[in-house]
Amino acid sequence: MTDGTPGVNARPVVLIGPVCVGKSVAGALVAERLGREFIEADRVCSQIYAERGWSPARFAEVKACRGAEAAYDDFEAFAAASACQVLYGYLGAVIAMGAGHTHYRSRQRHEEVLAA
Repeated sequence: MTDGTPGVNARPVVLIGPVCVGKSVAGALVAERLGREFIEADRVCSQIYAERGWSPARFAEVKACRGAEAAYDDFEAFAAASACQVLYGYLGAVIAMGAGHTHYRSRQRHEEVLAA
């Protein structure tokens, strides 16, 4: 039995679900109980998107030039990379991840995030 303190290589506790199901409330409670940091992936990923060069304007530009499918593929690449960055960057934390960071049309992207 442990005291709840994550080890150096502790995997994060990840809560997944759609909007407004209580991930943030439950996550904060779990994190407090375990003595871990609580992270809301949507907030962190928004910052990561900007750092990596994605924006709503980029989405609109790709959509106008290459179509909706290309725009969604472009965004999905940013979403998957950002999700991995959060999962690897916050080892030991409790992380609330919305469905937008856990479901991908690309099986490869899905597997990359799952492996993280």
